[in-house]
Amino acid sequence: MTDAEVLIAALTVLAILVGPFLGVFAQKLLDDLRSKKNRRKDIFQVLMATRQARVSPEHVHALNRIDIEFRGVGDVEKAWHEYRDHLNYPGPLQNLNQADQAAWHAKGNELFTNLLFAMSTSLGLGFERQHLSSSAYRPQAYFWEDEFQQGLRWAVVQLLTGKLALPIRVVGGAPQADQPAGPPPTGAAGPEGPSDPGT
Repeated sequence: MTDAEVLIAALTVLAILVGPFLGVFAQKLLDDLRSKKNRRKDIFQVLMATRQARVSPEHVHALNRIDIEFRGVGDVEKAWHEYRDHLNYPGPLQNLNQADQAAWHAKGNELFTNLLFAMSTSLGLGFERQHLSSSAYRPQAYFWEDEFQQGLRWAVVQLLTGKLALPIRVVGGAPQADQPAGPPPTGAAGPEGPSDPGT
């Protein structure tokens, strides 16, 4: 047996022994990559589905997963950090006048669209920026419900902190001075004491 034949035989045995391990390693690597992409797509899908309900727990939870799942994806990280810094406004928005509030919301919409676009590009989904910013649907009743809930919570807080008084109206009660009281029930004590049916 020549040296070349010995080498070929050794490599064949080595391939037989090592091949299954390499196959398992490659499969695990592919599974990890597929799982990571699926988690990233899940975040994107939640943000898309809730982009008209940005204070919902699902939306906020998805935003806070970006730092973990998109770590190292430069464009997404940059867009998320800019949007996050905008959301963390250092004070109540109610202190801003109406024009400044409108400008803050418009800037937030722009930054959120930038984030969705960066995520879509990184995932190879190919959404257009205009589609991401204007194609969502939300029934008007949802807005009314949100306004009602916010108003209710505000009123409860104002009431509990003493900044709002609860009006009370007495219904029924003692007869008024200009209304004669009815006769006492049979057997009830009058000015002369209990009535006696036998007298």
